[in-house]
Amino acid sequence: MFVGQFKKLTNKIFPDKFLRLLPRIGLTANRLTFLSLLCTLGAAYLFWQGEVVWGGALALLDWIFDMFDGRIARLQQRDNKLGAFFDFFSDRIRLIWLVALAFGSVISFQLAIIALLLDALLFLFSSFVELKKLKHPSWLPANIDLITAGAIVNQIPIFIYIKLVLGSILLVLQVITALAMNRNNQQVKL
Repeated sequence: MFVGQFKKLTNKIFPDKFLRLLPRIGLTANRLTFLSLLCTLGAAYLFWQGEVVWGGALALLDWIFDMFDGRIARLQQRDNKLGAFFDFFSDRIRLIWLVALAFGSVISFQLAIIALLLDALLFLFSSFVELKKLKHPSWLPANIDLITAGAIVNQIPIFIYIKLVLGSILLVLQVITALAMNRNNQQVKL
């Protein structure tokens, strides 16, 4: 429900008319993904340098570019496996932010490792559900990322602790709902 409401809100804020203008000025889906990747790496560098708020600003740009690339590809009917892989890679590389924050002494290495493990579990489970083509609630997000919000308000450790609590609840909900929705399915063997 939350994800669906967020998509409806962003569709109202950035309607398809607006998105159709972006390729006309050279911002194709792949270029937006590349800009997203550059912002991801730039944010990581700033986090490593301890420039949390500036890193948060780049992280916010990263999310904006990432939000547009898939919609533009679908609008132009140019979504393909290479573009999807490029987007997937760009999204996964964001995990470097936790490492950069630890090296920048913004968070402890222990906190970074725990958050990385939780992200890995969430990613692995959502990949398992997708690979096995299991039923799952579409309203349940695959992950919760609060690093950008924490960076913007310069409170990353607090937001990572919140992410750990919410992410753990999310993982349990994902497992329970997947098992409940697929209890008669022989493919569900954890």
